[in-house]
Amino acid sequence: MFLQRIAYLYDCMFYAGISVLVVLYAILHAACLLSAKSLTPKISDPESIWFLSAMCFQHGMSFLEFWWASHGSFQQWWNDERFWWISNASCFLLGTLEAFFISIGLLETGFSVTPKSSETDNASPYEITASPLFISLVMLVMMFSVATVTAAALVINGGTESFNYMCGELLCGMWSLVILYPILSQLLKVRKGIDKVPLSVMLPSVIGTIVFCVMVNTYIF
Repeated sequence: MFLQRIAYLYDCMFYAGISVLVVLYAILHAACLLSAKSLTPKISDPESIWFLSAMCFQHGMSFLEFWWASHGSFQQWWNDERFWWISNASCFLLGTLEAFFISIGLLETGFSVTPKSSETDNASPYEITASPLFISLVMLVMMFSVATVTAAALVINGGTESFNYMCGELLCGMWSLVILYPILSQLLKVRKGIDKVPLSVMLPSVIGTIVFCVMVNTYIF
């Protein structure tokens, strides 16, 4: 029991700290996309081969480790990867505090999971309700959507040189949107039967995204 409590404490503290780094790293990439800067090497540079090789190696090792430990499928590994990123981006610290207050009866849960084998065609596997836990996720999706579209427009207008410079950063932006697709689909309503994002989540996310874009274009870069 003591070791179990130590493990729970480690998970709460470790993942809470990691979530901050993940969010900051994501914000940095979004800022680079908005300002036409790149943290990744140019496609024409030899360093880009090492960069792409490192990414492929990391994800390949992650899949092999998952398959060796659980003999799971690629889809299961992908769901696990997506869950890890989304969980970190939604801040484990806030989730831990919310779970604690729910356990002592001071709060009601802000996230409900519906059965996937529901008899109704309009059932949604996920439902975003009025909880601050989702503000960071929705805001990140908005930031990356605006930043990726802006960077793509700059690349199209800039020609080959801009593509050579921004290709790696664009790939990171599109990869982030793929990871956050469950939240993006909620915003775009590309799934059947999904509900609207609550105003208490949407409004702070929109305001935060606007403030972020203004700060990046005016003060930071």
